[in-house]
Amino acid sequence: MKNLIIKFINFKRKLYHIAFIVICMFACSKCAQDYIYGANEKLIAQYEKMIKDNSKTTAVLDSVYTEYSLKGSKTAFSYNFNYYFTVDGVKYKGNHSFNKLPTLPVVEVYYSKEDPNINCLEPTKMIETEKNKSSVSNLYWAIGFGVVGIFATFLFVVNNFTKPKAKQA
Repeated sequence: MKNLIIKFINFKRKLYHIAFIVICMFACSKCAQDYIYGANEKLIAQYEKMIKDNSKTTAVLDSVYTEYSLKGSKTAFSYNFNYYFTVDGVKYKGNHSFNKLPTLPVVEVYYSKEDPNINCLEPTKMIETEKNKSSVSNLYWAIGFGVVGIFATFLFVVNNFTKPKAKQA
């Protein structure tokens, strides 16, 4: 029984190690893509047009929301809400993450006049986020995640696929 528990613990450690490698490689890939492809100019233009046209309306927040918290933190929360609004008699939906619970069940939403399915609460923030994708810091993060992922892969292979050398007496 004790041997079975030890095998289970070792298996669990291997799974965690593999998950860590996969997460590092995914993060490396995402940061590299953001750096290589940069900002989506079409999306930025749509957000800028929303602001210029001042195409906004009132949206109603859904009463059901999802709460996210950082593991180990009792103060860092994010609240993800769906919201609904109507343009020319047609109902549309969007979502937004808040750092604090909203005090009112209504928000002001910006939308594209051409396609109200493209909407957001903070277009200036979305423009800034999109423009930051081409930042050189994404390249540095990609390199960092890549190096950590490769090192973790090397350690995993060494620890799991090499035979220990026999001790000489």
